Amino acid sequence: MQKNEVLTLTCSRLGSELEGICNHEGMTVFVAGALPGETVEVQILKVHPTYAFAKLRQVLVPSPDRQQPPCPVYDKCGGCSGQHMLYEATLEAKRMQVFDCFTRIGGLNISQNDVPPVLGADNPWHCRNKTALPVGGTPQQPQLGFYRRRSHQIVPIEDCPVTMGSLAPVIKAVTQWMKSAHVKPYNEENGSGLLRHVILRSSRSGESMVLMVATKAELPKTDLLIQLLKDNVPGFCALHLSVNKARNNVILGKDSQCLYGAGAIYETLLG
Repeated sequence: MQKNEVLTLTCSRLGSELEGICNHEGMTVFVAGALPGETVEVQILKVHPTYAFAKLRQVLVPSPDRQQPPCPVYDKCGGCSGQHMLYEATLEAKRMQVFDCFTRIGGLNISQNDVPPVLGADNPWHCRNKTALPVGGTPQQPQLGFYRRRSHQIVPIEDCPVTMGSLAPVIKAVTQWMKSAHVKPYNEENGSGLLRHVILRSSRSGESMVLMVATKAELPKTDLLIQLLKDNVPGFCALHLSVNKARNNVILGKDSQCLYGAGAIYETLLG
């Protein structure tokens, strides 16, 4: 097996990150996006002594569990791993992960029927109450989005179907502010720039808290940013600033301050 070699494989099961697991001449081949039972055409990306990683080129025989991902950037974004499969199939995959932990790791002699079905959500969409968006691009053309899978390359987004609050108005407000105030996005390679991340916290009651992560303790034209968030973001209740000057992958800094509104956001769970 060599890098860039094109193979036709059959997926046998899913891995811990819902990646497809295939076999070729005794070697395990991990293929993101492949589903059990599918015949797929893949291109080998990286080869190790006993396993390899491959890119899905084409699904030749699709699984009945395959669906069209609701998100338009799902194939590029690294934020989700199961939108290409029916929700019921993801629940079954999680059940099998538990079975695998008990048997392969724990060494217990149990059957698959001993692991009960996973209790799914009534609605698996718009459930994530915290979303962190890395910032890139330029002051004239800012980019807010998620990192491409296994990289720090930003995939720009307009919204996200799994966030509890809508990201679109937050992205619109922050982008307008960055252009007007000439805010430089953070550059990981040389540590320059101001704005590193934009974080949205949402509650079931409809409140939205925005947290800006920057390399300095002051933001330009803060009044404009607050007004844009007020005008665009439903339920906007607070703006906070976290200062992170470190050259690392940690999102939040040690110091933070409230620039507008409430000091905290509240949620009610189970009454």
